[in-house]
Amino acid sequence: ETKGDDDDVVDAAPGYAARADTWCWEWEIRRAASGDVAVGFATPGYDNTAPLGAADGSWCYRSSGSVARPGEARPAPGFGAGDVIGVEVTLKGNGTGSVRFYKNDQEVAAGDLPASRLRRGVRPACHVGGAGDAVAWRGEKRREKCLRTYAPDRPDGAASYEGGFGRTGARHGERGVLRYRHCSGFWVGPWVRDKRHGIHLWIERCPEGRAESPCCDGSEVAAPVLFREGVKVRALEDDDAAAALEAYFASKKAPPDPASGGERSAASASDRDDDADAEEDDDDEAEASDAGAPPPWTLRVVYRDGATARAGVEIDASRVVGRVGAGEEVAATRRAV
Repeated sequence: ETKGDDDDVVDAAPGYAARADTWCWEWEIRRAASGDVAVGFATPGYDNTAPLGAADGSWCYRSSGSVARPGEARPAPGFGAGDVIGVEVTLKGNGTGSVRFYKNDQEVAAGDLPASRLRRGVRPACHVGGAGDAVAWRGEKRREKCLRTYAPDRPDGAASYEGGFGRTGARHGERGVLRYRHCSGFWVGPWVRDKRHGIHLWIERCPEGRAESPCCDGSEVAAPVLFREGVKVRALEDDDAAAALEAYFASKKAPPDPASGGERSAASASDRDDDADAEEDDDDEAEASDAGAPPPWTLRVVYRDGATARAGVEIDASRVVGRVGAGEEVAATRRAV
C-alpha cells in the first residue's frame, strides 16, 4: 500500500518492468482525501520530481477527472475511494504501443504510446497528494471470470469481453466471449495472451424454421472459425469443430455453478488463475473467501520508509502509537478499512 505524507511519486516496483506483450495491472483506491491521486506508468529513468503525467516518459489517470501525458490532458471520469483502476499497456517489438485505462472494468480512455524510450519497457507508478491518501497495488489482473466493457469509440467495435485473464493481466482462458455494439452476434472461444487462438464460434440467433443440427440448437447457430495468434486462418466444417460445437451447446443447458454465484460482476470476481505463481498478501482476497485463514494475520511492512501505527483508521483523527520499520512483521486480529 502506498501512502503519501507530502506530494510524492512512487515507483511501485523497482524490479518490475513490462516489456513487449499486453499487460494489465490494477490499483485499488483506498482513500483520496487530497483529490490529487494518479495511477499510470513511467519508463525507466523518468524524472520523478515532476507530477506523474507531466514528466517525460509518464502517463496517468487522475482522480480529478483527466488522463494526462506531457503536454496533453484529456477529460475522463473522476475516481475515488473504493474504485479499482486498471492500466492496460500493449507494447510491440518495434517500440510502439498503446494504453487503455479502466475504472471498475469499464474503459474510460485510450491512446497510442510514442515510440521513444519504450524499448526499455514501462513500470507501474502512482502519485498521491497528501497524508489522507492511500492506494493499494493489486498487481496484474488475474481473474478466473470477469466482465469488462469497452469505450463506444473503440476501433474494432467491441462492446465487452467476459472471460479469464492470464499472468500478464491480458485476456486469456479457454472460454472468452467478445460482444459488439452494432450487431447481436458474438465470438466465443479460447484466448491466449490477448489474442484469439484456436477454434472460435461466431454465434447468431437461429433463423426461424431452421432445423436443429450440430451447429444449431434451434435458438442459436454457430459458425466455427480457426484463429492463430489473433489472425483468422479459415472457416471450418462442422465435423472439424465437432468438440467445440458440442461443448458450447452443452454449456447452455448446464445449470449455473453455485460456487461461482452465477454471473458475477467485475467488482465481485475474486478468484485467481490457477497458474498464478506470485506470493500475495492480499487482504481483499482473504475477505472475499469464506474459507480464508482465521485471524491473527501477519502483516509485513514493504514501504521503504516503514509505517506509522495509529489508534484508528482515520489518519488525521487518530493518535500515533508507534512506528514499524521496513521489513518488520506485526500481527493483526481485526481488519478495518
